[in-house]
Amino acid sequence: MKVVSIAITAALLVSPLATSAKEREAIKVTGPKNAAGLADIVVGSFSVAFIQQKTDAAFAGSKSQFKAMGSIVKSTLAGIDPAEFQAITDAVYADFATRMASAGYRLQDRTVLIADKQMAQVRYLPSGAEGTVQFGKDAKAKAVFYAPVAFGSNGLMDGEISGGAPQGLGGIMAGFASMAPLQGKMMFAAVNKQPVINVVYVIDYADAERYGGTYAIQASVATRASLAIVETLSKIDTYNAKGATTSLVLNEPIGVGGDFGTLADTTTGGQKVDNVLGALIGGLAGVGSNSYKSLTFTADPASYRGGAIEAGQQANVRFVERLASIR
Repeated sequence: MKVVSIAITAALLVSPLATSAKEREAIKVTGPKNAAGLADIVVGSFSVAFIQQKTDAAFAGSKSQFKAMGSIVKSTLAGIDPAEFQAITDAVYADFATRMASAGYRLQDRTVLIADKQMAQVRYLPSGAEGTVQFGKDAKAKAVFYAPVAFGSNGLMDGEISGGAPQGLGGIMAGFASMAPLQGKMMFAAVNKQPVINVVYVIDYADAERYGGTYAIQASVATRASLAIVETLSKIDTYNAKGATTSLVLNEPIGVGGDFGTLADTTTGGQKVDNVLGALIGGLAGVGSNSYKSLTFTADPASYRGGAIEAGQQANVRFVERLASIR
């Protein structure tokens, strides 16, 4: 098995002291007027999703035809146990609470929300629950979700695992599971005149560049380690005293620099890891073919924990500052 050391390049480093107007644009805001005047607020949800396994694919030619060709890379995170994921989540949440307080927000007792009759239809899950994260049309991942220890033994809400039900539920059941927390918290906010805030961060260990398309003659996937808070999927939603929503969505990833572990080619059949950097698909003769790679990223626990906490803290800086700017 060939092992390659990974030195992760810094992507976006944010000062914990301040963010500029340009940096604030990295957060897309929908419904800003609904966040005006927020002060006393309940944290309805705070979850951190850690990507465990992901599949990135690129295709050349039409996938509806037999001549379509694909390059597929499946990668897996190893070396991190549940205690590390929990420690990261608790550290990021503690930092979030501190920054919210510094920005003038007063976090209220969450047990009042949980006990309210509006939340009667919500089911709860323990940290470590598994879910599927969809990065795009040809990229999906398995993740484990964690809530702060302060939220109790069942700190996650069924239906908030990637916006759908956890594994084992699908179709109509998944739809019902997704709606219960959303409707419950919105109604709680409106009936009790008590604003609510929900936070979800997705932490990835690798990114991929894909090339292909209907008219392309080759497809390739280039994978590299890159510890970061994922854009689009990482977001904050608030419900004001009328139940009206404000949504803040990360528009670009927040990455950190460092050497967090090793990347190994674990593809069966003795294929070389170098081929991951550009799997040429032979299609000039009209004959489709496929390239498949399996990679394992074995993280150093201490380095991974430090990098993930740093990324989470940077996300807190951006989101809290942007939320406060529209208050």
